[in-house]
Parts: sequence; structure tokens; C-alpha cells
Amino acid sequence: MARQRHIGRVLCVLLAVLLSIPVYAVEAPAVNAAGAVVMDADTGEVYYSMNADEARPAASMTKLMAVYLALEEVSAGRLALDTPVTISTNAAAMSNDKRYSGLEQFRAGEGVPVDALLRLILCASGNASVVALAEHISGDEAAFVRCMNERAAAWGISARFADCCGFEDGGNAVTPYAMAYLARRVIVDYPEILSYSALKTVDFHDKTYKTTNLLLRDDHFDGIDGLKTGYTLGAGYCFTATAARNGRRVLAVIMGAKNGEARASEAAKLLEYGFARQAERVEPYTFTGRLSVRRAEFYPDASVTVACRVTCGQAGATLLLPCGWYLDGEPIAGWQNSAFRMTGGEYRQSQITLNGERLTAGEHVLEFRVNTAGLQGSEQYAMRTELLVLSDAA
Repeated sequence: MARQRHIGRVLCVLLAVLLSIPVYAVEAPAVNAAGAVVMDADTGEVYYSMNADEARPAASMTKLMAVYLALEEVSAGRLALDTPVTISTNAAAMSNDKRYSGLEQFRAGEGVPVDALLRLILCASGNASVVALAEHISGDEAAFVRCMNERAAAWGISARFADCCGFEDGGNAVTPYAMAYLARRVIVDYPEILSYSALKTVDFHDKTYKTTNLLLRDDHFDGIDGLKTGYTLGAGYCFTATAARNGRRVLAVIMGAKNGEARASEAAKLLEYGFARQAERVEPYTFTGRLSVRRAEFYPDASVTVACRVTCGQAGATLLLPCGWYLDGEPIAGWQNSAFRMTGGEYRQSQITLNGERLTAGEHVLEFRVNTAGLQGSEQYAMRTELLVLSDAA
């Protein structure tokens, strides 16, 4: 009888474990690459990951960060699409050097519009084109690359760039998660990039360049409209691909595939998997959590440390969401994480320390907010605590 009860308890535990494991109608694919990620471009949900935290050279996928900064300049009015960019001797030499992709065959001193450079970058993977833009925006490539790395750090993603075009393997290290985040960020902030990355050909100097995206050629994949391929000896064959169907968008990152055909076929497989998983999602993601401090009173010469624990309510989910700390409704500088990783069933943590001398005397409200951008498919959630900074005279 005791043995039967023991077996019964074991079966109950086993059943509980099985019920906590998410069951999907679509089987996850086997991927032949060094690293991969599939992400819902709307919600930030990660449907699939393999070696997603391992940083590798990103090859020409690096150009997505350079294009982001260029489009930011256009959006701010500091650059126009018809602005002629004067080609330097350096960029002209690159454009005629067979070691590089694109081979735009620029002439030193000629002016090439920003619009044409973006077409050459995203369709033909022109290295000299992105260098010309970098030099125009920042004065030289090194200064521009510093801006690329500063932006990656500000976003909180694991990405380090050695140049603006991805030709250098040494010092160029990006994780598949970071690349997926970057791709989603540029599409959300500057969707016009898709009008360039969807081009099958681009004409320049009486020459026609074909897209490096094999899925775009001859309409090989339904809904494909980008985004960027890459190859170097150290990176292998890479592809950050995106497609949209029925108003929904999926991103797939492949790093270290064996050849150009393989990176295209693996990306197609992952995109299809992403669309199938999207079809299974009905309810929005929800969150629960708590702060370590409910209310705190302290003097200006003291400080308070508040930690948060937050988790996604849906077991098995993995999301990259914008989250951050807020004081009296305003974001706290340096404490915004646009790629905060949330895993269903596991608590994620963040911690902040506030010094009383930096706050005015009186009552304050400290919050940790989840999904601060209001991304589709995920609720917005906030945890708050009350702070009282006492007067020195009290």
C-alpha cells in the first residue's frame, strides 16, 4: 500500500512537470548553423534560439547598425536622401578593390546621393558605400564606429563592431540575440529600410547589381522583404532575414552557415517556423512580480536599494522587451533597458540604488515598468514603491 502511494506521488509530480512544459503543435526545426534566433517582430517573443548568446563576427550584417544611424540622421533632418555624399579617396579605393563586396567603382570626388548609397548597401552589400556614409556623417570611419558601439551599449545588447561594414573579423562580435534585436529596432524605428532591403536589383554607373538575398530572387519566399546577408571567413555565411504575412512580421537570424544556399534555406525554414508559431498565439503575454521594498523613509545623506523580480506568466515564453526604472513618472537616465530578457516561469531581476541627496525632500514614487513601448501582444505592467525623503530638519 505504501509502495502504491509512493508511485502515485511520483506520477503526480511527473504530471505536474509535464503540464508545465509548453506543448506546441509545430515542431522546432533542426538548424545547420553556428547560431540562430527566430523572433516575432511585433512582440519581441523569441520562438527559437540556438547558441543565441555566443558572440561571433557578424560580417555584412554589421551594416544594419550603420544604416540605422544613417536613417536616424535623415529622420532628424541632419541628412536628406538627396544629399550628395562626396566620395573620399579611401572609399573610392575600396569600391575598386576585389577583396570587398559590392565593387561600386566609385570615382574619388564624385557626389553620390544618400538614397543611392542606401540602395547599394542593402541590395548589393556595398562596403565602400557604407564607409562613404560613415565618413560623411562622422568625419571618419573610426568616429562613426564609436557611435555604433555606443548605441549598442545604450540598448543593452551584446554587440561590438570593429568597422562599419563588417569586413574585419577581429574585434567584431555580435550575438544572434543582439542581431535579432537590432533588426527589429531598425524596422520599428525606420520601416523605410524595407523599401531598400526588398530591392531585387539596383542600377548604378550603367551596371546592374543583384540582391545578395537569395530568397528575394524569383520570389522564392512568400512575404520576404529583407534584410541583410553577410560573409567573411571568420563569420561564415550569415543572414538576418525578415518576412511579413497577414500583417504580422517574423525575423530570423542565421550565423555561421556553410554556404550561401544553406543560409537562405535555413532562414526560410526558421521564418516558416516563426509564422506557424505566431498562428498559435492568441492571448497577450502577462507579467507578475514584486519589488523588494514597499515603502522606504530615509534622510538625504542615506540611500535606498530596491530590487525587482518579474516573470512572464506564460511558461516557456522568451521575450526581449523594453523595460526600465521610473521616478515620479519620468524615466531614470541610464536605467532603461530596451532588450530586457524575460523568460516564462523564471524570475528576472533588476536593481537600482537611489541616493537621498539627489532627491528633493518629500514623497516620491519609484516604478519598474515592463513593455514600456507598448509592444503588440504583451501587456504593460508596473511595480511601484513609495519613497519618503526626510528633511534634515526633521
